[in-house]
Amino acid sequence: MNSAVIFGATGTGKRVFSEVKEKYNVLYFIDEDPSLTGKDNYGVPIYEVKHVLSERPDVVIMGKLTGLDESVEFLIENGFDEYRIITNYVDLPIRARMSCLKNISVLITRWGGGMRRTWRLPGRFRKSYKRYIS
Repeated sequence: MNSAVIFGATGTGKRVFSEVKEKYNVLYFIDEDPSLTGKDNYGVPIYEVKHVLSERPDVVIMGKLTGLDESVEFLIENGFDEYRIITNYVDLPIRARMSCLKNISVLITRWGGGMRRTWRLPGRFRKSYKRYIS
């Protein structure tokens, strides 16, 4: 079983862990948030990002949505081959999120009248949608 590190220790990283824990030997999580360093997810330790530079796993599995491209670039710049960086567990959610936001912006444009009028339309974009769009 290949050794792996999950880049991202919050919600997305935890979801990715649940998907890969039977396929890979997950050694640890890494995260840019210093408040997470020293903690663990499901008994798997969380380290700062530079830890992955000294202890090279077989693969790094991306478990983050925000800053994904920058994190992949960081790994490549520090000697990780692209084929050892797995992004397919987060690529689909990113594409789905972008598609959803694009569709919402098209609907808002079609309705016209700006955001205030949009929120008054019955049953349209309530609660959490409003929080993410505004």
